[in-house]
Formats: sequence, C-alpha cells, structure tokens
Amino acid sequence: MTLDEVKCKFPWTDVVITERGAVGICCYTITTSPIGDLNKTPLPELWNGEKMKAWRQAFLRGEFAPECHQVAHLCPFMQKH
Repeated sequence: MTLDEVKCKFPWTDVVITERGAVGICCYTITTSPIGDLNKTPLPELWNGEKMKAWRQAFLRGEFAPECHQVAHLCPFMQKH
C-alpha cells in the first residue's frame, strides 16, 4: 500500500498533545495508545521514534489500531475510503 492509499494520514502529518503532555497520533488513540510524554521526551524524538515508525508501517500494511476500527464511523479520515 502506498501513502496515497492509506486512509489516515495522521502518523505522517499530525500529533495530538494533551494539557499534561501526552502525545498521540489522534484524539481517538491518545488515551489507549500514546506515543510518548513531552515531559520526558522532546517532540522531535517522539515524531521520529520507534512508536511512530511502528504506526506508520502498520498503516502502510493496512493494519489499524482497534481504536481506529471502533471510531471509524466518527473519524472523517476513515470515512473517506
């Protein structure tokens, strides 16, 4: 699968940050699958870190987190395809 075929582009374009510093790929996955904590790790390290790389690789394989499937009816990115 190419990036153009991936439903959700968040792992390549955005992150969500809570007021306490938790970082996630989107508002639906941040509580259950955060990629890190800004209080402990700088954002560039999180952005280029192993967890983000794993998310990107999984999305390219067409594998989405359980949270993605659970909120597909709410997520505008998942609804596009």
